[in-house]
Amino acid sequence: MDLSEYLLPSYSVDLSVSTLDEAQNPTILKLKTVIETGYDNGFFKIVSPMHRGRMYVLHDDELITVTFYAGEEQQRSAYELTCKVIEKTHKGGNYTVTLRATSQPKKVQRRQAFRVNVFNDYKIPFKGKQITITTKDISSTGMRALSPVQMAKDDVFEIMFDANVIDPEAYENKPDPKRRFKINCRVIDAMPQTEIRRYMLRIQFLDLSNEQSKMLIQYLYAKQAEVIAYDTSLSAQRDQLERLIEGSDDRRRGDDKIIKRYQMIGLLNVVVLFFALMFILFAQPKPLYSLDKFFNIRRAKYWNPHYFTLSMVLTLVAISFGSYGLILNGTRMKRRTDHFSTTLIVTIGIAVIMLFVSIYLLSTQNIYNVVA
Repeated sequence: MDLSEYLLPSYSVDLSVSTLDEAQNPTILKLKTVIETGYDNGFFKIVSPMHRGRMYVLHDDELITVTFYAGEEQQRSAYELTCKVIEKTHKGGNYTVTLRATSQPKKVQRRQAFRVNVFNDYKIPFKGKQITITTKDISSTGMRALSPVQMAKDDVFEIMFDANVIDPEAYENKPDPKRRFKINCRVIDAMPQTEIRRYMLRIQFLDLSNEQSKMLIQYLYAKQAEVIAYDTSLSAQRDQLERLIEGSDDRRRGDDKIIKRYQMIGLLNVVVLFFALMFILFAQPKPLYSLDKFFNIRRAKYWNPHYFTLSMVLTLVAISFGSYGLILNGTRMKRRTDHFSTTLIVTIGIAVIMLFVSIYLLSTQNIYNVVA
C-alpha cells in the first residue's frame, strides 16, 4: 500500500495512545486529529491532538497507533499503522508532531464513527407537512435525532446542513455560503421514546462528496475541541489552539496604533475641556463687594467677549475631537469584551452641556454688545 496516497494533508486520523487512568491502571486513550503534512519516505506530521478541550502532549519516542481509512466512500476500510513520535514543533502558532511509521499498515475492523453531541433543529417535509427533528449527536456518516412522528426504515429526506462555526463573542463573523449544503438522509431505524412522546431516529448520510465530508469533519472537530471560529479550516484551528495554550483569546497582539490614538485623543480632550471651563469663568462679570470698595479693587462689570469666544471654540474642538475618537474606538469593537472609551463619552457629554449653556448665555446676556 502506498501510504502517500492515503495520509494526505487535512485528512482525519484516529490515535490510540497507551496511558494510565485515574486509578493508575493501564488504558488506551482514543484521540482525533488531522494530518498536517503528507506521508513522505516514512515520515508525516499531524496537528497536536486535543483532549477535553486541551492539547494532549505526546512524548518523544512514544509509540502510538494511527488509524486511517482507505477506499471508496461507501466501501472504506480502516487500517492501523504503528508510529513513533520523533519531534514536536511549535513555530508561528503551529503545534505539530512528526511521526515515523514503524510497521506496515494492517486492515482492522472499522471503528465507530467519530460522534459529537450537537443539538440542531432541522425542518423537513414529511407526508405533506412540515416537521422539526432535533439532533442528539452527529458523526461524519450520520446522526441520531428526535422526531415528533414515527418514520419507517429506508425513509429518505433532505436537510440543509450549516458547517459554519461562529464565535458568539465576535461581531464581524460572517457565515461562508459554501459551508451550507444539502445532505440526503436515510432512516436506519426509529425507536419510540414514550416518556417524551418522541421517536429516536438513527440516520445515515448519503452521497456526501469529499469536500462536504471534510467540512463536516472540521465542524465536528471544532465542536469537540470547543474552539469556535468562523473558519474551521486547519489554519484557523491552529490559531485557536495557540490562544488556548497561551491562555489568551486577544486577537490584537502587540501595539495597536488606533487604540493608542483614541486614548490620546481622550486625554487631550480633558485638557481642552479644562481650558474651555476656565475661559468661560474668566469671561463672566464679577460682583463688587464692600471690601473691594474699601481696598479700591476693580472688577469686570461686563462679560469679556474674547474669553467667551475662546471658551466656545474650545468647546467645539472638544466635541469634534471626541467624535473622531469615538469613530476610531468603534473600529475596534470586535468582541463583547471591547467597550467604548469612558473618557471620550464623558468629555463629549460635558462639552455638549457647555455648548448649550453658551448658547443660552448668548440669547439672555449682553455679551458682544457691551457699552463702555
